[in-house]
Amino acid sequence: MITVWNAGIDPILRGAPHVFIATASDSSATVDGVIALSHLELALPAFGLGACWAGYLKMAASDYEKVNEFLNLEEDSFIGALMVGYPESKYFRIPKRNKADIRYLG
Repeated sequence: MITVWNAGIDPILRGAPHVFIATASDSSATVDGVIALSHLELALPAFGLGACWAGYLKMAASDYEKVNEFLNLEEDSFIGALMVGYPESKYFRIPKRNKADIRYLG
């Protein structure tokens, strides 16, 4: 990752202009944070925005304490993150699918 970063490529956030991070000081709120990010991901297209889960950022925050220090987060408070921005492509219709092959047993 560091070699790629030093080559001028951002492998962690991929140049996303915005990152939304869910945190919680109580570990029982982890599910709530994931639900909040999921709802945000579903709502963003209504505003012309797209999102992608920032799994590498989550791994970095879990494994490298300097990430939490940089983000001014308490240890183990990082729940998840979404990269948010305007999509490069716009799809006008869903891809064609094969008809469903449904068989009832009984």
